[in-house]
Amino acid sequence: MNRTAKILSLLALATIAGCANVQSTYTLDPTNGNGLVVGTITYESYYGEHYVTASRVDDPKTVIRLSAGSPTLHPFMKTYDEELKMRGDTFAVEAAAGEYAMGKWHIRRGPALYSSARALGFSFKVEPGKATYIGNIQYVGRDTVNLQDMAKRDLPILQARFQALKDNPVAFALAQDTKLESLGGEATKKTIIPIFVPVPIAPR
Repeated sequence: MNRTAKILSLLALATIAGCANVQSTYTLDPTNGNGLVVGTITYESYYGEHYVTASRVDDPKTVIRLSAGSPTLHPFMKTYDEELKMRGDTFAVEAAAGEYAMGKWHIRRGPALYSSARALGFSFKVEPGKATYIGNIQYVGRDTVNLQDMAKRDLPILQARFQALKDNPVAFALAQDTKLESLGGEATKKTIIPIFVPVPIAPR
């Protein structure tokens, strides 16, 4: 494999590993040292990828991405969730066990990236073989994000979509009816300039 192909493969793997939900048939295994981080992301804007990163406190290079939506408009893009009765989606992301600190919130729309001024300032624990519900990340407009307990609404939907949540108890990162408002501060905007890597075509 040449250098260009290696770069493209690594970029593809990073994208898949960084934000993908587990399969609906995923099973929790306490022997592999991993757990699940589950919750919902809802928003008012028409489109965009809305996401928050979280890094393990004792190993900041271990980062997970909690995401909903798409950064680009396309015919099959999901914007409205019929079960949540809002724009947004559920997430269930596998994570290595440990304590995680939530970083900044982001909104990606095409080349435009909006990011909060500060980290959200909330931490949660992932345990091996267990699922942790961290709540609903709610984007209000473009400059405000709330984190709130919506377990009564969210858990039945999550359990219907991910088999692992039916078969195992769920831990809660937020106390019942907790609502943390205006996390991260106002957004800053920057433009992402795509880098195109030319791939030479071998002569026939």
